[in-house]
Amino acid sequence: MEQKFDTGTYLSVAGEFLESSCDQLKGAFIYYGDSPADYSTFPGGLKQSVDFHEQSLLATADQLLGKQWSVGTRYRLSFADLDAKYPGAPVAPQQHWNSTLNEIDLHANWNHPCGLFAMFGANWYDQSNSGFSPAEPGDDFWQLNAFAGYRFWHRRAELTVGLLNITDQGYKLEPLNLYNEMAQSRTFMTRLRINF
Repeated sequence: MEQKFDTGTYLSVAGEFLESSCDQLKGAFIYYGDSPADYSTFPGGLKQSVDFHEQSLLATADQLLGKQWSVGTRYRLSFADLDAKYPGAPVAPQQHWNSTLNEIDLHANWNHPCGLFAMFGANWYDQSNSGFSPAEPGDDFWQLNAFAGYRFWHRRAELTVGLLNITDQGYKLEPLNLYNEMAQSRTFMTRLRINF
């Protein structure tokens, strides 16, 4: 759902449901303790059944400030759940993992009619996990990013330079949640984009 107001305010709310399942064969060794052969261990496999579910909610709010400035925020809550079972195995653990990820994106943008632009973003991530052995505590951190650039050729081309992860903040997020990969250390970037 999206809504635009005459005050230059833009609001949106979105939900997403991801589901996936698969059956696969995991490598294993079969041990026969009373085997008369010289070798009592043989390669084999265990059938594994995996079910993944992720639900997320996304809300955004952006505000125009005059003709050249805008500010906004974006909040995303994601809950991911993974079940792994071993049907037919005499002794096999039933594994259940879940992760909850909160993301907040605060941003400010400047766009000049001549094509110059600049952006600054502050992103917060907070993740909590359960069911992992050994424990995966998740992480809680901020990352700051800044960009500047120029749009030209009737806005069909864009040259951007930026500094990602300005505070050189690393992170350790469990990849059970879907998220965009971020810079693990302070990173300079440049990009040339051309649209035909």
